Amino acid sequence: MTKTSQSAWRPHLIDPDTGSAIDLASGDIRATLAAITGDPQTTVLDTLAEQIDDLLQSRYPSMSSTDRAPLRSQLETQLSRWVYYPWLRALFRTLPPAELREARLARNRNKITAGEQARLAEGTIAIVGLSVGNHIARTLVMEGVGGRFRLADSDTLALSNLNRLSASITDLGLSKAVLAARALFEIDPYLDIEIFPAGVDPDALDDFLLAGGCEPDLVIEECDDFAVKIGLRDRLRALGIPVLMESSVRGTLDVERFDLEPERPLLHGLLEGIAADAGPDIDNVKALVAHVLPHMSTRTRQSIGQVGITLRSWPQLASEIALGAATATAAARKILLGIPLASGRYVADIDQWLSGRHVAPGLRNRQFAPMAMTEAGWVE
Repeated sequence: MTKTSQSAWRPHLIDPDTGSAIDLASGDIRATLAAITGDPQTTVLDTLAEQIDDLLQSRYPSMSSTDRAPLRSQLETQLSRWVYYPWLRALFRTLPPAELREARLARNRNKITAGEQARLAEGTIAIVGLSVGNHIARTLVMEGVGGRFRLADSDTLALSNLNRLSASITDLGLSKAVLAARALFEIDPYLDIEIFPAGVDPDALDDFLLAGGCEPDLVIEECDDFAVKIGLRDRLRALGIPVLMESSVRGTLDVERFDLEPERPLLHGLLEGIAADAGPDIDNVKALVAHVLPHMSTRTRQSIGQVGITLRSWPQLASEIALGAATATAAARKILLGIPLASGRYVADIDQWLSGRHVAPGLRNRQFAPMAMTEAGWVE
């Protein structure tokens, strides 16, 4: 793999009908497109007909495939875009932005209405820390929560990250910021994404927060750096920007609505007495985790005590991070839509839920009969 393909993270958007291109070398677009498709190492994927049929099924669910055929043929000549992914060496034919988003998110309706989906697409979300943050970013994009993203992480992918981070062993050594951006663009090539592979400088937070002269609507903080964790919140409070943190400990999600509470203590007051310049020393990190997350499970608490002795870091499970991505996305959706969500700590403890104490009344040990559809509805 070439150095260019290793570092590339933004797709090239090509419109062969109008001759316009984004981030593509100047010149004749048709010639460029022919050159790309003529590359024996480039994979060309054209599923536009299937995508258009999917779009039409979403728009006209009662229409038969036969009735859709004329519309499909007509739209295929109108709705054609090409996207080139340099890291995949793949050229992909797809729908324009609005139609792609409409078809891709059709199954959200009406848990998310069309109007809400359009509002969510206008949101700008900044994410600091792209291990847990990677899963959150992917879930946000899959659900259509946010259309502009800033992704920051100075780390690279290690083999030990693959117990919880969705990636491949062929990605080892890749910037986590690049990895996340690629994953999001492979879901939607029309996203507006900016990456910060050097991470966030605690002495220059506005370089991240005010990039492009635009404040984010929401920040999701998932980093381990003391100075960033504390300094970022202090600056967000001054700017009136809400922040979420999912800690992957017993399903804990912290919500800080600095947009509604400009005087709110940082992290519910739990950071009082912790120096922002304490540094990344193992003992400092262990003290921070124990101070901020006093409700850890027994195994997690025992593990924290072994960090730097028998363990290289505190344990995190893929299932916990997947849950965290779900709760953070749900919270982000509420904030962007203006649905009430108070500051505080929200806990969704799976182990407690699955202990058997929370089975709905009447369901414990119940044997379910097969369901059948009648004129009166579904019955056993």
